Amino acid sequence: MRLSLLSNKLRGEKRTWFGSLPGAPSVAGKESTAWAALLAVSALVLAISLAGLYFALKMPASLSATTTLVRYEHRGQFFYTVQLKPNSLFDDNELEPGGMYIARLIDTIRMSYTYSFDVDQPPKQADFVYQVSADYGFPGIWQKRLILVPPTKGDRETTLSFVVPVADLVEALNTFRRETGTNPGTPELDIVVRVDPIVETEPGLITEPFEHTFAFRFEGELVIPDGKLESRRENALTRKTTRRNDRRTVQLSLSLLGVLTSISALLATGWWYDQAQKNRPWVEQELERARKQAGNLLVRVVALPQLDRTVDVCAFEDLVLLAEETLHPILCVVEDDCVVYCVVSGLNPICYRFVRQNEEFA
Repeated sequence: MRLSLLSNKLRGEKRTWFGSLPGAPSVAGKESTAWAALLAVSALVLAISLAGLYFALKMPASLSATTTLVRYEHRGQFFYTVQLKPNSLFDDNELEPGGMYIARLIDTIRMSYTYSFDVDQPPKQADFVYQVSADYGFPGIWQKRLILVPPTKGDRETTLSFVVPVADLVEALNTFRRETGTNPGTPELDIVVRVDPIVETEPGLITEPFEHTFAFRFEGELVIPDGKLESRRENALTRKTTRRNDRRTVQLSLSLLGVLTSISALLATGWWYDQAQKNRPWVEQELERARKQAGNLLVRVVALPQLDRTVDVCAFEDLVLLAEETLHPILCVVEDDCVVYCVVSGLNPICYRFVRQNEEFA
């Protein structure tokens, strides 16, 4: 009865007794917490560094910037009057722009074109070539080009005058209808002015051509102006420069440093932990091994009960099986050169004992 009561008491207090007596601290305690914290911090730094490295590699290696060297502007404006054939319908044979005109009454269209070129830096040299043409016909079917002003050199401010022989063009369109026996749609007349500049400035050469088109549509017996009389276009000579993306370089360097540092910390922490495990007192290693096998059945005590009958078992595993079958705790006492484990069982109490010698962990 006394042994049974002692056994029940030991089982009831095993959680309090284990590790409560003086001895070497357990690795599962503060040291394990410190190792875990160090590993967690290193892993967090590694994750952040890898994320920074990923986003740094997604950044462009270089940045492009465009610098404006010189600005310039083309400006052009058409002006025209419609010259009529002799007729009894109009008092004046010259009509102003902006209306609709009867095609069979038109003789010519007198036009002028005023062009100017502005640049924000004084040019070293400036040459301009002007050309005016009239494109007429049925778009996509039959078209012809009439040169009104052949390529002509001029200044940066020039006025061109020319005449569009509308009566001759209408006759050409009618000839096409008669010879083909078709009326393919609405003919068009496009007046195209082209300017080719060669302007030398300090930053570079300006050679961008400028074109301005003004159209007349033939709808039935009417000629209808269709287009803008005035046109302007601004542009600039630019220079594109490329420079290294310093932000990418800094982020890449810091991320690589973080990756290398965190990996080194993880490796060092693992090595130090392994060394700490190897250098722990053999008693601590033995008690930790026993606790992993026996779990809550293991109870550390100051001294084992003094019994008349003692049986030594061959392996600690046999003691664990006996404790599980009998529901008795495994008593554990640390001596100078060994650790003694004992299970007290039976109506006539017997101490089943296993001794772990220090030499096994030396």
